[in-house]
Amino acid sequence: MAKKASKQGLTALPLGGLDEIGLNLMVYECDGDMILVDVGLTFPDEYAPGTDIVVPDVSYIRENVDRLKGIFITHAHEDHIGALPYLWEELGKAPVYATQFTECVLSGKMAQFDLLPPEYNIHVTKEGERYKAGCFEVEYISITHSVPGSAALVIRTPYGNIVNTGDYKLDRNPVLGGPSNLERIKQIGEEGVLALFSDSTDIFGEGEKPSETELSESLDDIIAGQDKAIFVSPFASNFERILSVSEIAVKHGRKICYAGRSIQNMVQYAKECNMFPDYLLDHIVDMSNASRIAREDILYFVTGSQAQPNAMLNRLSAGENYRGIQIASGDTVILSSRHIPGNERAIQNMMNRLTKAGARVLSGHNAFVHVGGHGHKDETKQIYQLLKPQYSVPSYGTYTHLKEHQKFVEDNKLAKCLFITNGDKLHLAPEEPSIIERVETGRCYVDGYNILDEDKFILRERRQMSFDGLATVTLGIDFRNKSIAFGPIVKTKGIIDEDLQDDVLETVVAEVERSLSGKYKDGRIDDPLEAEEVMRQAVRRAFGRERGRKPVTVPLVVEIQ
Repeated sequence: MAKKASKQGLTALPLGGLDEIGLNLMVYECDGDMILVDVGLTFPDEYAPGTDIVVPDVSYIRENVDRLKGIFITHAHEDHIGALPYLWEELGKAPVYATQFTECVLSGKMAQFDLLPPEYNIHVTKEGERYKAGCFEVEYISITHSVPGSAALVIRTPYGNIVNTGDYKLDRNPVLGGPSNLERIKQIGEEGVLALFSDSTDIFGEGEKPSETELSESLDDIIAGQDKAIFVSPFASNFERILSVSEIAVKHGRKICYAGRSIQNMVQYAKECNMFPDYLLDHIVDMSNASRIAREDILYFVTGSQAQPNAMLNRLSAGENYRGIQIASGDTVILSSRHIPGNERAIQNMMNRLTKAGARVLSGHNAFVHVGGHGHKDETKQIYQLLKPQYSVPSYGTYTHLKEHQKFVEDNKLAKCLFITNGDKLHLAPEEPSIIERVETGRCYVDGYNILDEDKFILRERRQMSFDGLATVTLGIDFRNKSIAFGPIVKTKGIIDEDLQDDVLETVVAEVERSLSGKYKDGRIDDPLEAEEVMRQAVRRAFGRERGRKPVTVPLVVEIQ
């Protein structure tokens, strides 16, 4: 069981995001009061087949929810806001603070869960104002990322100031909005910073990250040179990219089609926040009308840059004609996103299919079509030089990213580094910082309407089925004399090739019959549950001998009247 929060001092506890990409959730506590920074999600891997998304285990917060004074969101990406609707009840319906665009996106997500005001309360923040939450006082500072309204947080406490950067890069010439408010960041440094929790996602990048404006110039050249349909697949949450490419398409006389629900949603959020230029509205065509536009006159935005199985680009690559939209020879496909680790093989297979269909496929491997939203080492160093923190806490990244961040800080003597990962409760003040407790953390899997923890039997059983397949064995017994009326009947999924099925099943059935006749020599089966276990073991034993696999086996004894 999670422990009750300490009532004294200033602490930080990551429940997600420090030892992984995504799932970001940081707990800060000050003299018993608690705030959260971000409540993000990530996506499941083969460890949890059939599940929808992954959210952090918030047992610690749930046990201390009476102390929770507020939830502060840095920006509108799924790995920072996506888990909030799923965990809303467990988080005690605490007040939420976010910038205008983030509020638009988050409200849209809450509405999908039938959560509407006054069921929740999101305070729209303004730069320069401070927001009181127990003994904390939080200020939002504009910082550039790949989505509007991104912010770094200054968290004031009686023990000193904490700065949490959120995700950022110091883009000097962004496509949307102004540059990072470095003057205010410098002022905070002069005021004094106890600890800096800073983005580690692109810490391996040397120099400074290219500007989004530089990328737009490259994309402009590429789009200008195409004479057939163009399909662009960015991260759906990267509105800055969606906007810049839309403007390029219109500049070159093309209509725009936003295909894919997540991209359509992001565009809608931007419209609601008055961040979508009015002049582009006349150039948008609905999916149902897109096929009527000449191929050389249209640009499609499509979901599926990571080759997700049901996403539009993956379906198009398989030759599907989706509402009149399909890939044709001579088309250009631009994967304007990075390849998330673990997705490389699926993306390469999708690119192969697109190439076989006659499309020209451009990605970061063969063209300048993407720039990430996370700063390289030069930007990281600049943030440290402006803020002059006493302590550095590398944040947002895998263990490897965090270690590289630590090395960079120590090599450049930028601050004293405090290295923590998920579950390390870090006491920051008073007295010398130290890890004072290990809190149990983990992942919970959203499975339809249910949230499952990592150890649930259902997940273990699904994993076994994915490796070993499924078998059922059915037996009918006469209700009156308990003799066998029919069966055993064995059926399988994912175990046997069709050409071997008859021979293997005949052997398995024979093994079940031998086991039953050996157990019930008089032919009477008085205990159906016992008989089911006899059949289950026989099926697994037979398949283990015949196929080298012991499938998940579901036995059923039916009494016939």
